[in-house]
Amino acid sequence: MKLSAVAVAYICGVPPVWGCMDTARDPAGLAAEGPGRSAVESLPESYEFMLAWGEPGDEPGQFQAVNSIAVAPDGTIYTGELHGLRIQRFTSTGVFLDSWGEPGEEPGRFVGIRGLTVAPWGDVYVSDVHPGTGEPARIQVFSPEGEFIRSFWQAGDGPDDFHMNWGLEIGPDGLLYVTDLNRGVLVFTRQGDFHSHWLYEPPLSSPSDIAFGWDAALAMDVAYIHARGPVKYEPLGDLLLDGSGSGYSTLHIATDNNDDIHVLRWSGPWHIEKRDSQFDLLALFGGHGTAPGEFLDIAGLAVDDSGYVYAGDVTLNRIQKFRKIPETSIAQTSWSTLKRSKH
Repeated sequence: MKLSAVAVAYICGVPPVWGCMDTARDPAGLAAEGPGRSAVESLPESYEFMLAWGEPGDEPGQFQAVNSIAVAPDGTIYTGELHGLRIQRFTSTGVFLDSWGEPGEEPGRFVGIRGLTVAPWGDVYVSDVHPGTGEPARIQVFSPEGEFIRSFWQAGDGPDDFHMNWGLEIGPDGLLYVTDLNRGVLVFTRQGDFHSHWLYEPPLSSPSDIAFGWDAALAMDVAYIHARGPVKYEPLGDLLLDGSGSGYSTLHIATDNNDDIHVLRWSGPWHIEKRDSQFDLLALFGGHGTAPGEFLDIAGLAVDDSGYVYAGDVTLNRIQKFRKIPETSIAQTSWSTLKRSKH
């Protein structure tokens, strides 16, 4: 039986269904017997699976290698597909709204979507680069409804050219920051004019994504860059904190309204990590598998204004949504578990 593209939404109920609470609190079975159990349970925050939508296919609401997620100022969810070569829009509960895009090198078409972001003024910026040849390599800009506005920059060897553009984000200064796996971070105006080139040097190694937040201790805006682990910089400035030696592969990074960062860990157990501005671990959720709350090939990450976390799966072709468990709920769950164990 063919499932509805939108109705493939697994809702986490009360009591939790499909083990969604267990998946969130025990990612990839880390809370089994052994030292991993206390390490996970000692984290100050927990997240639970809420819902998921999508399935493989080219119909509305279906995906072909979904790898990019962005949240608009009005809460609309935008997704990009590496193989589907289109942008889709959804409500925050996965209801399909519309889509645009088709294969091609002409302006407004796509050769390989790698990342997207929605500006505070509503325009959608898409990082588009051919996955094989690396050409063309460009940023394309659309209206919220998908009307093509402009395309800028190509692959090349100049200081302001792309080699493998990936993640992108609008900074607090209104500039567009683009991570390039081979060139570091390039900066442009909102109209696409070149502004500056952030030098490619350790620990800024193979940067794949960028996000911005406010560091209360420093009383300043900061940039978090995914470079084989999170690193923190002054925007267009100096290194502040280096977490690149974390020993695992990472891909996407996002910040929430509390200026905590969320990091996708795409090798090993396929987790989502939540860390504070000093990179101390606050929460760990996800895991490897096909059950709700798990991932086979995690890619794409966004956090909305309410703190809900959205993550994609390239292989399962679905978007999953998670929420933080209130501390009172965690305490009640632990007490209920304790009472059941005594009978």
